[in-house]
Amino acid sequence: MNDAFTENTILIFFAQGAHFLLMALLALLLLRQYKVRIKLLLGSILAFWVLLHVKDMIIYYGQNNISLNQNNLITMIDQLAVPLSALFQLEIIKHPYVNLKRTCIYFIPYIVFLVMYALQPSHIIIVLMFSCSAVYLLHMIVSTILMCRKMPKDLPLKRTSLVILGSLMLIGLVWMLSCVITMPVTDILYYILSGVAWVVVYFSVDKIDLKWHTADRIKKPQGFSFVENLDHLLNEEQIYLNPELTITDVARMIGTNRSYLSEYFNNNCNSSFIDYINNLRLNHAEKLMMNDTKISLDELSSMSGFNSLSTFRRAFMKKHGVTPSNYRQECMPRE
Repeated sequence: MNDAFTENTILIFFAQGAHFLLMALLALLLLRQYKVRIKLLLGSILAFWVLLHVKDMIIYYGQNNISLNQNNLITMIDQLAVPLSALFQLEIIKHPYVNLKRTCIYFIPYIVFLVMYALQPSHIIIVLMFSCSAVYLLHMIVSTILMCRKMPKDLPLKRTSLVILGSLMLIGLVWMLSCVITMPVTDILYYILSGVAWVVVYFSVDKIDLKWHTADRIKKPQGFSFVENLDHLLNEEQIYLNPELTITDVARMIGTNRSYLSEYFNNNCNSSFIDYINNLRLNHAEKLMMNDTKISLDELSSMSGFNSLSTFRRAFMKKHGVTPSNYRQECMPRE
């Protein structure tokens, strides 16, 4: 057996492989829900982490001799995860925050430092890049604390924001430890602790309710002339029973544009268009269940405007915390 293939190498390989599979699984689960901004952003971060793993595996296990400059460049590439994490945390506390302009601004310094070091390696460039990361991390911490101080004490978003911030800080600390102390035990510790921290972040995202931002931070616009027409279409004509209904369709019906209508739902109704329509559909389904206790779930789903039974189940679970079947058994009056 080759001397380089030691017990420590096997342990690191196993820990790194497990971490890689965990990141890939979480990224896949999140990116499947790409319509939710927070989950899309977190899924993108974890997908980037997967690419970093692939890069490390190719470099670490593909060759034995890596120069100091090459190792520094690899470490600098890893730091691209910092602006991604900063944008993610700021999206949570300042929703909506992430856009193309801010993303470019956050990444430009890192791209510049990488190009500069690749052309002319210098210790000063490394220091500048680490300093930039420190500024971003400090910005995350200060912004989160200041925003949380404005939130009501019992707001779930406040606790969740702090939990996610603490998890991201833990990931950063163990990563720095593994860079400073290059020992097998620190690498294994990094993979274990960061894996646990990412799982905490993953499950915390499902608890986030961003309605507080809409109600508190954004001034509600007045004078929506289409409100009466919209109310008639939704409550009288029940257009929500059309499973193919889109916000563009509704905007065309009431003579406005998609963005203006979306602004109305977000700011005046404290809800997205999809959530608002699904709530109307659920109310309709509950009335159908009251009138006919024998109606099947497939019929309920299609008659209430849902395009699939699975979508109906998810929406029902989100609102009531139980499946439609359990709701009918536990909450509906028996004959």
